[in-house]
Amino acid sequence: MDFIDSQKIMFDALMDIYDEENYLRELAYKTSQIIEVLEQIFDDEAKNFELVYKNSIQNGKYYKIESRIKKAESLREKFYRRNIGLELIRELGLTPENINFKATRKKIRQSYNMLDDVIGIRIVTELKADSMSALSLIENRMSLFNQGGIFFKTDFKGQPEVMDNGLEIIKLKGVFEEKNAFELQIKSKIDAAWGDIDHKLFYKDYNSSPVKDGLQVSMNNIGELLHHIEKFLFDLRETNNEVEDKSINQILVEHLFEVVSPDIDNKLRINYDFKRILEPVLFFADELRVGDEIGALNYDYFETVTDFTEFPSYESIRKCNFDYVLIETIFVNCLMKVEYPENRTIDFTNELKHYFIVLSKFCEKKIREMEVKLEPDYYRSIYRKMMLLLGHLDNPKVLFDYNTYRKIWLIDKIIIDIIVENEMDQEGHHVSDIFTLFTFASGKLVKESSYKSDVDYIGILTKVKRQVEAMDNQELLKFFNQVLLKVAKDIESKEDL
Repeated sequence: MDFIDSQKIMFDALMDIYDEENYLRELAYKTSQIIEVLEQIFDDEAKNFELVYKNSIQNGKYYKIESRIKKAESLREKFYRRNIGLELIRELGLTPENINFKATRKKIRQSYNMLDDVIGIRIVTELKADSMSALSLIENRMSLFNQGGIFFKTDFKGQPEVMDNGLEIIKLKGVFEEKNAFELQIKSKIDAAWGDIDHKLFYKDYNSSPVKDGLQVSMNNIGELLHHIEKFLFDLRETNNEVEDKSINQILVEHLFEVVSPDIDNKLRINYDFKRILEPVLFFADELRVGDEIGALNYDYFETVTDFTEFPSYESIRKCNFDYVLIETIFVNCLMKVEYPENRTIDFTNELKHYFIVLSKFCEKKIREMEVKLEPDYYRSIYRKMMLLLGHLDNPKVLFDYNTYRKIWLIDKIIIDIIVENEMDQEGHHVSDIFTLFTFASGKLVKESSYKSDVDYIGILTKVKRQVEAMDNQELLKFFNQVLLKVAKDIESKEDL
């Protein structure tokens, strides 16, 4: 038997010892202890090192701690690639005769415990700047890690290291309770993703490639590109944080998540995703000048005292959507706090109109955020259309589909121009109303009484189509054609009666 075959037999025995269920369970337990210490310290100190965020939408961390235990096949490969297997056999004096002795197996496991990457820990951060913050946290809170049984053996001044592929990596060697070594890597999400791709493409060694020089240049170029992407994303985040700080009442946001959101969870008996309605709620609070808190919610205001005659479809809309019920409930509670602090009698039907006005203002705000230059107080036009729609359709989009209202605004401008240019007697809003109704109509025909007999709706809309085609806006043209087809079919169906 040659040398290689004899060592293969020894390696098989070493792998059997490593791969035993009890030993792997012990490694998993030690790994969980290391993670627990790391997470506790990071969670306690993250705020001091700018590794957490808190904005109008959510709170969270810029890092996540992960772990893995090296698989037997990976360890076997390392035995060959780095000659660790041969060194282990030599240091422990292993032979086929003694390798299965109980005392020998114990020494082998102890050796495994001190291999620095059998236990791998990875801190994945949002951006590279967060990776450096994580490194700074570890370096400046070393005493806390030591108290938790973690000791690092790496020179922090040499971090991050530059890898063969041109990217940087933070790689720290550590020992837990003087019995288990581990390797801690800190990477941004971008570097981690590219590292995984790079690993699959080239595995460990660029030097083995016949086109090593070209690969090295390519890898360095990619590394430089990713560096610029990281910097761009960091600048975006900083800009966004500045805007948040200036425009959001953070105390109110905290109140909403700490008081109002749990109140809703308790009411619904689920973990309701409050972020779904946060934006309109914040708008209500600002519009009504509520202040820093809304208070406990009363859910009974509109249940029995509101007359829905003026907007009949709204009653069916709200019955089919918990989000809308909650948004409405919070609006009324804001209103009661500001305008009816002494429990005076409230005209809920009138205040429901107030609610739709504020929703119209919210839609106007969202349209303006798309860099659309609307005329002043455009919400009045949205409100008029909303009331028209609520008299005919029970489509939930009527209340919040500000992108569709933006498209209607674009079409309205063309309709008015066509009527003025052609000196038509008809008022433009009749055509606009029909177009608006069919924009939101979901298969339900518009009442015949909604049409005016002296208005050539199809003729006018055909002229509008030519203008839309000339705009070279495929999204708007597709939208217009879909609505025009529904209008034409409805008018044709009424002519056949």
